[in-house]
Amino acid sequence: MADQAKLLELLNSISERLARVEIAVSSGGGGGGGGGSAPAASAGPSENVANFAAFVADAGAAWIAATKACGKKANKAANNLQKALDFNAGLVAKAETCRKPKSDELAAFGKTLQKFSNNAARAQFPDRNMEKGLSEIFNAMAALLHPKPVQTVKDAFEAMQFYTNKVLSASKGKDDQKHHIEWVKASEKLLNDFRAFLAPSITGLQWKGQNDPTGDAPAAPAGGAKAEAAAPAPAPAPAPKEEESPPVPAPAPKVKVATAKGLSKPPAGGGGLAGLFAEVRSIDQSSGKTAGLRHVSDKQKAYKNRSLVKTSKVSDAPKKKTGLKKKKKAPVKVLPPKCEYDRRQHTWFIENQPDDANVEVEIKEANDKVYLYKCGNCVVRLNGRLKALNVVNCKKTQVLFDDLLAVVEVNNCTSVKLQSRGKCPAMTIDKTNGCQVYLSRASLGCHFVCAQSSEMNVNFPNSDAEDADWLERPIPEQFQHKLVGTELTSEVSDLYSH
Repeated sequence: MADQAKLLELLNSISERLARVEIAVSSGGGGGGGGGSAPAASAGPSENVANFAAFVADAGAAWIAATKACGKKANKAANNLQKALDFNAGLVAKAETCRKPKSDELAAFGKTLQKFSNNAARAQFPDRNMEKGLSEIFNAMAALLHPKPVQTVKDAFEAMQFYTNKVLSASKGKDDQKHHIEWVKASEKLLNDFRAFLAPSITGLQWKGQNDPTGDAPAAPAGGAKAEAAAPAPAPAPAPKEEESPPVPAPAPKVKVATAKGLSKPPAGGGGLAGLFAEVRSIDQSSGKTAGLRHVSDKQKAYKNRSLVKTSKVSDAPKKKTGLKKKKKAPVKVLPPKCEYDRRQHTWFIENQPDDANVEVEIKEANDKVYLYKCGNCVVRLNGRLKALNVVNCKKTQVLFDDLLAVVEVNNCTSVKLQSRGKCPAMTIDKTNGCQVYLSRASLGCHFVCAQSSEMNVNFPNSDAEDADWLERPIPEQFQHKLVGTELTSEVSDLYSH
């Protein structure tokens, strides 16, 4: 009982304190005294503004320096990223004093950032993949306008890495391309630091004021004693009149603790339906409360009088199907075939070739590459020495090529055939179901790298004779792995030992 009394006193004390706080808030006064508190002196830029300025000075400046090191033709990208960072810095500063922008205002902000991106796209980098990665960087710069900015930057970073990894691979071991690697590192740091700045606010900028967000960004105060001296002294608030003072709310009711004597006994029938039926049974029938109820005889009960049931037979008539109508599949869009040479990329683009097509391409320079995409059951002949060959999303396509300097890449294809009439040093097969490879004598040292692929076979002559027989060997798909001590060993399955 003593503990309950102390608990009562504590709850009553909290109720009285809450009532006094409510009075102070409704009258506009401070929490401690009767008069109004003076406005806080400006203490310089907010934490968000300072953090973004540090991000621009560190990661932003490093990226701009790395971009300018790629040549004068890349300066346009550096200048426009600086403009995009300045624009975002203005948005961060406006968020402290302005309301949340409307949809048309957000669209106007997006057009401004898109203009910077379009201008930066005119810049020229030493590597085409750097230019593609640049577009993803500018996509990330618009994250402040999105409802999920952290996810926007993350998606842009992953898309950028697809291209920057190619830049790293092409620049590996080349002293004259070290600035390419520095640019990739600066780009990754830029987006990682930008995502770290956005991490505390998952849903975007928090707009805290009521000013117009389309105006100029507020200038940062000077801070310190000068800012306090420049601010005019606030006029003393007039004392409120007695009749205008807000009404004092009624004190919270005191909590009553029921003693053991005051507790009522539970109903005999228990809770729920049992209690309900117990209460019904407790009604005095002689009081006339049940006079409106009538008795139901056995003849009126269906489970005792089967004549009340019309029929129990199931109807033989077929029921109408009420299933949803199947939606018609949209017609597959057929793209026009393409066979073009891009001088800037030194690449032949052969795309969307239909079935039974016969394409023949003359390779004039050894530095040229060939890119096949979404070709059908057709034959593609590549005459001449080429650097690399990419076969992507092709089905039942046959490719014949001469000497190859680098590698053949087969990705996401079905039932394709590749024949080397010259030398082929390496071949990678990824996510492909069905790949037949025919190698010449000069390509017998070909190196294969395979992943997530099946039905792969290699055909090659068994001797140097002109009429030599051809041998076919499968590329293993199944492996046996064994843990030996702390090492994991892998061997080809016994299925391929015969």
